[in-house]
Amino acid sequence: MRAHLESFCRRAIVRRRGAEAVEEVTCHSIGTVFCPPTQRNRGYATGLMRALAQELQELRGVSNLYSDIGAEFYARHGWHVYSPVSVRFTQALPSGAAPEIAAYAEQDCERVVQQMQALPVSASHVHVAILPEACVYAWHFARARFECSIVHGSDLRLEHFGAALADGSFLAWTYDVRQGTVVVLRAAVESQESLLALTAAAMEVGRKVGFNELVFWNPPFEQALIAAGAERVVRTGSLPSLCVFGEEDGEHVEWLLNEKFPWV
Repeated sequence: MRAHLESFCRRAIVRRRGAEAVEEVTCHSIGTVFCPPTQRNRGYATGLMRALAQELQELRGVSNLYSDIGAEFYARHGWHVYSPVSVRFTQALPSGAAPEIAAYAEQDCERVVQQMQALPVSASHVHVAILPEACVYAWHFARARFECSIVHGSDLRLEHFGAALADGSFLAWTYDVRQGTVVVLRAAVESQESLLALTAAAMEVGRKVGFNELVFWNPPFEQALIAAGAERVVRTGSLPSLCVFGEEDGEHVEWLLNEKFPWV
């Protein structure tokens, strides 16, 4: 094998320049670009990315990936980095409730489409959102359980993956077993009070299974989290990168919901 690439197909929406309607497209989420050490520095990964970009260009969709090798390599092929900001909590907050989260996904997707549709028509900007569907969460939940039981041989039971409030606000999260961290996948909230209450619930659940840190990627109401004791970190790895085919320069693209759930 000279080089290998894998991708996951997901639903996404785009509001193009001057368009009045939201368009549903396929998002190819790239999980792995791998070249064996003996085959590196021969242009195989470059050729693979170039061929992929040419193929996807005809489909007029979008593609995202998370780079651990900086921004330059993927930017040459059209995948540009968007805000790699994490907000980390290590201190305790008051506890809350933690019900199941999957039932909220469908309503959330409908709300995301409506919110994008409500944006003013723009002659200069393209708006993109990968939809936070239930199947996207299920992949993260299964991955966490697999890593916990198979990779690390732990008998720890990961049962709670979300918390919700009566007003419809919710957090969905997963667990980074290697780092001992609760990682928020999606923060669907309308107020900072709701966000803080749900953050408390997530931290309480995490502490019960020995995970003492909680991390958001690009959360809403970031300043409220920092005021409550969180730390803002600009990551140098897992750089969120997006390519909108037909808009490869990336200059006028706004990636909505650039949170953790689209990660692969």
